[in-house]
Amino acid sequence: MTETYVAKSLQGRIVAFTRCTDEVCIYLPDDMYEKIGSITHEQWAEQKQSYINRDDGNLDLYDDTVNAAWQRLSINTIDRASARKIKLLLGEYFPRIWRGVYDVHNHYYYNSINARKMYGGSFIGSNVAASNIFDAVESLFRFVEPTKENLSAYGHKIREALILTCTEVESAWKVCVGGEQR
Repeated sequence: MTETYVAKSLQGRIVAFTRCTDEVCIYLPDDMYEKIGSITHEQWAEQKQSYINRDDGNLDLYDDTVNAAWQRLSINTIDRASARKIKLLLGEYFPRIWRGVYDVHNHYYYNSINARKMYGGSFIGSNVAASNIFDAVESLFRFVEPTKENLSAYGHKIREALILTCTEVESAWKVCVGGEQR
């Protein structure tokens, strides 16, 4: 069975790694088509011995898949404590949240999807709503620069932009998590 994990890199990026039959494949999901490496289970078993003899590895605290990805990416790259097993199977996703289309024959990348074709009018509606938010906030920033010094600024336009933004974000989350149509 394929197990997929997600973790943060020490630089704050998302790192995904999948335990396949004979290897652990490692991806940076925010870089489309980028598989950044893999390590076979035999390679990890050999490498593991060098960490067991040292105290700084803390191998017992983490799953073998997490440790293998940590070692393959170099020990200063991945925050093992942030690693979580994904409950969905590889290639499954919540509706309207893009995770790529998993290709069973190729662990090297995710294929992009055509959102307009897949979601039709709701995709266009989401883009229009996002454009309205961007326009409102951009218009606001012409008068109130978004700096620390202006955090105490208040006005009806700021209130309207915040309400519009919060309402649209809440609506989008409900649609994504609940599977409702917009």
